[in-house]
Amino acid sequence: MEAKTEKCLKVNTLKRKRRNRSHFTQRQLQYLDKIFSRQQYLTRDERTLLARGLEMTELQIRNWFQNRRYQKKHCATKDTKQDEPSCLKTED
Repeated sequence: MEAKTEKCLKVNTLKRKRRNRSHFTQRQLQYLDKIFSRQQYLTRDERTLLARGLEMTELQIRNWFQNRRYQKKHCATKDTKQDEPSCLKTED
């Protein structure tokens, strides 16, 4: 029994610390939503320019667009009658 406990402790100490979650400003989110409403996919150059303009990393931009596409697809299956699914609406 003690061997299992020691093994669990070793495994837990070897795990990597998770990265802190990014928090975007209202301005960044509004601009990302505006761009997303026009096009759901960005080229590498578009992503680079957008990242510089919004003071974000390219990885943050890429992940935001991936998550937004997933949300749109996922919500579309629930809210097929509405133009804009309620789960994607942003508060002003």
